[in-house]
Amino acid sequence: MKLGASLLLLAALVRHYAWEWFPPEVQAFAWNACSSAVTMALVWVVARDRWSPTIAALTIGWAIEEAQVFGCSVARMFWHWNVLPGQEQCSAPIGFKIGAFTILAVAVFLATCKSSHVTD
Repeated sequence: MKLGASLLLLAALVRHYAWEWFPPEVQAFAWNACSSAVTMALVWVVARDRWSPTIAALTIGWAIEEAQVFGCSVARMFWHWNVLPGQEQCSAPIGFKIGAFTILAVAVFLATCKSSHVTD
């Protein structure tokens, strides 16, 4: 089996089963952290072979999102804060939607690409 296939299988196993190694009260957060770490790694592997300014910007944006999920999930494993129904986990402690910044950044990026006719 090639190294790449072995690593892909390992990533899938970590994503699907590593959460079971944690206490029941934090397993959901462990699942989120494992999933975001594996997703981040896979995105970088795919983007590496198709590198361009646009792919770089999108990959960095996606990595920031996944890092946020990872960080908040790990933090929730050690510290508890209230999250109301319908509220984002990472946004709850600071009182505003962090995801709004990502949406704004993507909108600005797309507007910049369209106005400057960036192509890859």
